[in-house]
Amino acid sequence: MLGQPLNTGPFVGRGADLAQLRCRVEEALAGANACAWVVGEAGVGKTRLVHEVALYARLRGAAVRWNGSSAFLESASVGDGTASPSRSAPGPAELVVIDGVETAAARATAVEQLTATEGTSRLVLGTSRHPPPDPLATILRERSVELIVLGGLDEDALGRLLDALWGEGLDGDLVTAVLRSTQGNPGRARRWLTQQRAARSAGEPAFPQNVPTPSRRHRPRA
Repeated sequence: MLGQPLNTGPFVGRGADLAQLRCRVEEALAGANACAWVVGEAGVGKTRLVHEVALYARLRGAAVRWNGSSAFLESASVGDGTASPSRSAPGPAELVVIDGVETAAARATAVEQLTATEGTSRLVLGTSRHPPPDPLATILRERSVELIVLGGLDEDALGRLLDALWGEGLDGDLVTAVLRSTQGNPGRARRWLTQQRAARSAGEPAFPQNVPTPSRRHRPRA
């Protein structure tokens, strides 16, 4: 049994995806090479998901290398709080995270890791906002990559996220309004809550009837 998701903050609505990627970690620990890719728009939780996978892999004894946006991972502790996945000692298997494969340099790193033939068994785990182009796309197809497409959170998961971030339960109608406003994107929901905290600090009423959208680009349709 793999247990509950590891947490450095609210982690909701991605249990099935996390379980799927934990299975790939177990396969690497058993000696197999694998590749998985997480695709989704900015703020949808790609880095948060692979962070959970990295923490799990580290606690299972795998070495973890983070070749993309490492700040999120390096700021967290694992287990007794003294070790970071980005500083893993060599283990029986390796997880290579390539987070945010949006540039030519990041894609080159991904190709290098995917075509490496020496060393321990490994799971290469990448993230990008869109499916990557060739030549990376061809390599991923050849390796039967496991593709996970992240969409917005559903209303229940978004409500649990907002409750945890705000510190108390929020009205169901408000959660529904935020869902419409943000399309369930956790990053936009966080920005919306930040706006509400700022309004309350300034003496303005929190949670007005007309829920503001965090970004004009994502303004709900009439």
